Amino acid sequence: MSTFVASLEVANPLDEGAWQAWSARGRAHDRRTSAARILTAKSASIAVLLGAAVFWSHLAAFEVAVRFLVTAGAIVVLFQALQQRAEVAVSAVPFVASPGGAIRTKDND
Repeated sequence: MSTFVASLEVANPLDEGAWQAWSARGRAHDRRTSAARILTAKSASIAVLLGAAVFWSHLAAFEVAVRFLVTAGAIVVLFQALQQRAEVAVSAVPFVASPGGAIRTKDND
């Protein structure tokens, strides 16, 4: 009968410099991806607002969808501003996201 003997290797001590460099690369990557997501959300919101302003006569039937897209974009920007503690941007969001605040029609004037 053979016996299996496992050899235990001693782990190398953690190199603090390597850990700090790895951690810094991770934080930088997180900042870049977050900035890309926020830029995409802002650009999409601006595109929807401009598209709604230019083509409103054709989009009037889709008013609920347009308002939903604008509000969703405003909420994304709100959470980003809260994370960065940008009080000016946060205080402006309720005016954009409020019903009738972003797009005015003859019915709600």
